[in-house]
Amino acid sequence: MRRPANVFGGLVTCANAKAMDLGDAVHVNSGGRRRDERNFTAARFRRPLAVAVLLLTFAGGLPVRADIFLRPTTYITDNTNYERNASLVHDGADYWLFYMKADTGGVRGVAGYDPDSTRYTVYYRKSNTMAGLAGAPETELTESNATNGPPTLNQRNVSAAVLDGKTYAFVDSGVSGASGTKKLYYYKHDAGSWSNYEQLTGGSLSYGGHVNVCTAGDHIAIAWNGGETSDFFTFDGSTNDIGSTQVDIDGGIMPKIAKLGSDLYAVNIGKGGGWPIQLWKSDDDGQTWTGLGQVSDLAGWDPCIFAHQGELYVVNAPGVGSDGQKLVMACSLDGGATWSASEDLSTGGAGTEEWWDYWPIGFSVPAGPEFGVYALSTTETDEGGSVLSDGEIALMQIAGAVVPEPAAAVVWLLGAGVVFCCAAMRRQKKTFDKT
Repeated sequence: MRRPANVFGGLVTCANAKAMDLGDAVHVNSGGRRRDERNFTAARFRRPLAVAVLLLTFAGGLPVRADIFLRPTTYITDNTNYERNASLVHDGADYWLFYMKADTGGVRGVAGYDPDSTRYTVYYRKSNTMAGLAGAPETELTESNATNGPPTLNQRNVSAAVLDGKTYAFVDSGVSGASGTKKLYYYKHDAGSWSNYEQLTGGSLSYGGHVNVCTAGDHIAIAWNGGETSDFFTFDGSTNDIGSTQVDIDGGIMPKIAKLGSDLYAVNIGKGGGWPIQLWKSDDDGQTWTGLGQVSDLAGWDPCIFAHQGELYVVNAPGVGSDGQKLVMACSLDGGATWSASEDLSTGGAGTEEWWDYWPIGFSVPAGPEFGVYALSTTETDEGGSVLSDGEIALMQIAGAVVPEPAAAVVWLLGAGVVFCCAAMRRQKKTFDKT
């Protein structure tokens, strides 16, 4: 599923935006000489570049499209039990990959097997590299199994975060199960061992599901499907009664949350026609939320949002065919104001076979040899990607780019080039006049 390379040579690239910082760049003129030999440093061009950016702003911004390059998918799990709903965190030294593993095996729809009505136990793998996760030992979080876990909880979702050196794994039932059992629990890893389950209480936390968390400074931000609404909570580890922190984002469902800079962003599924994926932003640590509209043309199920190098990514899993789901992605370079067109990350079927590729989560590796954007998901296909199978956890690296639309890019390059060159010639003349 490789797509053509960026014809503009990486002009605007979601995976390498950091390298575009002019303060770190080495500028070479057409004769091959370093511009700093003639006192043309990056600082001399900040004003004309600022003018070009202003021109773009007044023009309404530059349309973009996503060009996606997928590295081969790695299957983290491979067995007959149904695994689903992964979560990945880094504690400063190691990657922790959490996922739910069914207590019984089966293939959805075969012999009456229903993965939404099965009990799950939390498992995890640890590695100091992303590449090492597939071969890392699988460890049962024994405090979450049928003997030790929360009674009557049909737990099937897990979302993890790191706070104050402790790793928290939050679990819920995914809004399934009997009334009164749809609650939120967590397990805490501290000083080398796991705690027994603890329940978070207050507000809508006794009748929802689909928990999603992220670290937000000195606390953990929690997005929660509170029955038929998207709710927000904060948790700092000091108390389990967090109902007083509840804020209703809106009436959408399946919210997911991420932090970019000082702002929080959330996506959820709108209840209007077509199930659009909606974007929300908070600049006051979740106390108030502003709707920014639909994310590109995304609609359907299981949205997630994450940030990488100042960019926002949203991946979701719309339906395809009669009973399939595929993964689709869009990217924003401007904090969600504009979005690329969506691009497929998977197919959700092959020939007459259909399966679910669903519950994606994204992860950013901001530096080092594994720098890049990653997506984890649950897939119901075998490792060859051809037939329906039990659920497995799959990892893909998205070596993708968001590039300008061709017509807009030509106009932008010409306009910015004129401003840049004219300003440079004026500065050059002033320098020579003084010598």
